[in-house]
Amino acid sequence: MWRESGLLPFIGTVALITGMAATTACPAQEPSSPPRIASGILKDGRLVVAIGDRVTVHLGEDLRPVVDAVIPAPENSDDPGQHSSRPGGPITFTLKANPSGGTILLVHSAYSKPLRYHARIGIVRESKSMSAPTSTCPVLTGLMVFESWPEPIVAIIVTSFEENANGDTACHN
Repeated sequence: MWRESGLLPFIGTVALITGMAATTACPAQEPSSPPRIASGILKDGRLVVAIGDRVTVHLGEDLRPVVDAVIPAPENSDDPGQHSSRPGGPITFTLKANPSGGTILLVHSAYSKPLRYHARIGIVRESKSMSAPTSTCPVLTGLMVFESWPEPIVAIIVTSFEENANGDTACHN
């Protein structure tokens, strides 16, 4: 549930604002469209990447993400963007709607070691917002990982990072 993921206050505020806008400025808006979530770091240190955004982070000494930039996802999804060299990264997450349906996440890492991250997906089913755990694949230095889901995802919540010291390339829950 969004309550468990810590996103409920964001969704509640956005839903309230969206609902007010729909009744006053745009009554024809579909009530089932999901609210817009803001990308960034939650109070507990988790990273939120909203649909349509590219978020660039670097990792601190404790492997907690620090946001360097949030921009709209570019048209060319395969372009990881310009990366400056810095000790903890950067690592770029781009979450976009797949033109053929569903959602695509692209993760590019310039971190000095292979990384593994754990995440939850934010989804809307039957007009209810919820989150669910998802499998993730390791990200090797200088490479990009593509992950996809057959359904629309409104956000991905990265719950933690760890160095992938053993070089395991299998995807895990």
